[in-house]
Amino acid sequence: MGHDAPPAAPAEGTEAHLAARLAATERQLAEVSRQLALAQAFGRMAIIERDIRTGHGHWSPEVYALYGFDPALGTPHFDTASARMHPEDRERVIAGHMQFIKQAGRYETRFRILLPNGDLRYVHSLSEVSNGADGAPQFMTSVLIDDTEEVLRQQAAGRENAHLATTLEMTGLSAWRLDPAANRIDFNDAGYRAMSMAPPAQGMSIDEIRAMAHPDDREGLAAAADAALASDAPVDFRARYINPDGSYRTLITRRVAQRDESGRVQALLGVSFDISAEIEERERAEALALSMKLISDAVGVGLWTLDLDTGVVEWNAQMYRLYGLHGDEPPPPAAHWMEALAHPDDRTRVARERRRSRDAGELDFETDFRIRQADGSWRWVACRSRRTLRNGRPTLYGIHLDIHKAKLAEQALRDKAAAEQASKAKSDFLAHMSHELRTPLNAVIGFSQLLAHDGVDALSPAQRERAQRIEAAGNHLLALIDDVLDLASIEAGSLPVADERVDLADLLRDVMQWMEPQARAAEVELRATLPTDGAVRADARRLRQVLTNLMSNAVKYNRPQGWVQLHATAHAHDGADGWELAVADNGPGLSEQQQRGLYEPFNRLGAERGGVAGTGIGLTIARRLVDRMGGQLDVRSAPGAGCEFRVWLPAALRVVDAAPAPSAQAADAAPPAPASERTDRLDVLCIEDDPTNLLLVQELIALRPRIAFRSAPDGETGLRRALDAAPDVMLVDMHLPDFDGLEVLRRVREAPALRHTVCIALSANAMAEDMARARTAGFADYWTKPIAFEHFLAQLDALLDGTHPAQQVASSA
Repeated sequence: MGHDAPPAAPAEGTEAHLAARLAATERQLAEVSRQLALAQAFGRMAIIERDIRTGHGHWSPEVYALYGFDPALGTPHFDTASARMHPEDRERVIAGHMQFIKQAGRYETRFRILLPNGDLRYVHSLSEVSNGADGAPQFMTSVLIDDTEEVLRQQAAGRENAHLATTLEMTGLSAWRLDPAANRIDFNDAGYRAMSMAPPAQGMSIDEIRAMAHPDDREGLAAAADAALASDAPVDFRARYINPDGSYRTLITRRVAQRDESGRVQALLGVSFDISAEIEERERAEALALSMKLISDAVGVGLWTLDLDTGVVEWNAQMYRLYGLHGDEPPPPAAHWMEALAHPDDRTRVARERRRSRDAGELDFETDFRIRQADGSWRWVACRSRRTLRNGRPTLYGIHLDIHKAKLAEQALRDKAAAEQASKAKSDFLAHMSHELRTPLNAVIGFSQLLAHDGVDALSPAQRERAQRIEAAGNHLLALIDDVLDLASIEAGSLPVADERVDLADLLRDVMQWMEPQARAAEVELRATLPTDGAVRADARRLRQVLTNLMSNAVKYNRPQGWVQLHATAHAHDGADGWELAVADNGPGLSEQQQRGLYEPFNRLGAERGGVAGTGIGLTIARRLVDRMGGQLDVRSAPGAGCEFRVWLPAALRVVDAAPAPSAQAADAAPPAPASERTDRLDVLCIEDDPTNLLLVQELIALRPRIAFRSAPDGETGLRRALDAAPDVMLVDMHLPDFDGLEVLRRVREAPALRHTVCIALSANAMAEDMARARTAGFADYWTKPIAFEHFLAQLDALLDGTHPAQQVASSA
């Protein structure tokens, strides 16, 4: 069976043919209408047709929805529709519309519609104006596109971009976009600021950026870009970039590929963060940590931590060394090494201090204790710790500091202080005893001298000899007291020693003259080899004391017809120029055993059994004085061969073309006072509380009839009597029942009527510091008790003649 043939097409021009064409056109129109409606629905498009001349027109349904009008009310007039435009856009749109309708053509504009409920519609209008039959503009067809969703999306994106830009600006992040096709990169403002440059119009070449990178980082930068282009994952890289001043900053950058729908790379997006400060801080921290390690290792600081929750302990290497443990062993528990390994005498105290600190909630804790060393010895350490949080857990950070040497030094200082306190107490005791001993000795020696020299009631020869023996015994006791005082002052470090130039010729001559009477009485010949020049650095008074003691011993322990020789020679010692002063004799000499005890205080080496008077401390004082003057004292001797004591002292610099200093004799032989200062009589007031001492002074002054004498038993009475009649001289005891001699002097100096009175201290205090303190306070002189008969009278004569140095001081004041 065959196929049916298709119907034949109607003939052109026939009614059937016309009907077929009409049907086809209607179908095409329907399809176009359907497609237009679909475009309007999906594209939010609306169509307006309007007669420009009448203002009336036709709106598609979408226009009514766009403007918010009810379609049942019909198409609104142009003015009514224009009223719904946003006030900020209305005038512009109407002016444009009036311009558009003047001639046929196509026009475009954008505006907003403000709905009664406050909603906004963003409209994109495309219009075409066409002419009417008369050839003038009459009809306008407009297509309105609702861009509201797109505009809102763009606004949201803009806000997001603005927020991102602000965030980047605040954090200092540099954001950039690299176009791989154009090989150009563009930065945000922060990025260009970091490079100290203004933003270029077309961005920068990627080669320019890589040229700014450190040469060692450029290859890595290129590899990071390639890795980002090859994957969707972000790629990080750290690189250094040069600054305008030539230094480098370090940036860490993260880049990621931006792709289109098909996966093709459109750009590389990235951010850069400057971590230079962090790196510098880390490097400083690492350097500090290294320095701390070096310091802790160098000074023996042990570092430790203790987790208070878990009890986990961490030690550095020094902690292991302090405790003598191996570094591969875990540290022992804190209670063990802070208490159990501590010295038994410290354990209870350390445990108590830890509990007290913990119970009080103190952040800081410190204590000192001893720990056992590997060899069994004990060593002092200082433990210091602070409680803080580490990873949210309470932790102690602490140090152990080796303070063993400091503790030993502290103990040495305490021992030294105790010794000094004991020495001071001894000195104070000796000074007090000196005063108490000298006070009665003043009467013993003074009255024995008066008896021996009394020209009125003369003694018999036997009585005179007895008085002289009393005087000699008193003088021996006085010498012993003086030596003890000197030794106590030296041991206490309070004996002043001057550092002055001492010419040897004059001083040695004085010593020889002083020793002549003693040598003559002992039938010992004195010999001397004196230098014509030469000088040493020393204290002249103390050097004379040393040489006199050596000479006196050489005479005292020699034999009749023996000899003692004093000689001086220039002699260098340890590379220093100096002089050696030697005292040699041909006496019995000393054995080695005697020489070993030669400088021990009160050790007379058996001489006490030979009937020779002595104290046994003269050589002790001599050696210590020489040491204080920067010299040396030694001895050469053998039994039966005599002794030679040698004093070495540093030489003084030679004085060129300088006038010689006045000798002691020249100083004593001061020129007489002017006639206006000389007086026929002298008024003396003595303030003394001891009746015996006062009587002795009165008896001695009675030997000088030209002196008018008054006395007072205390300071208050003495000041009152001095103000009643100003004396020429006041002799003031330093220990008075109401106040001391220094207070008497202060009140005298405050009284204008007594400004010319000479104040002289008269005291049994013979310690050097007491004498120096009195002279510093303003006493013109300091006379010691027991009173030396001849010296006292000589001083009175000088006061009578107006030649006493104290009067010169008083008159100049």
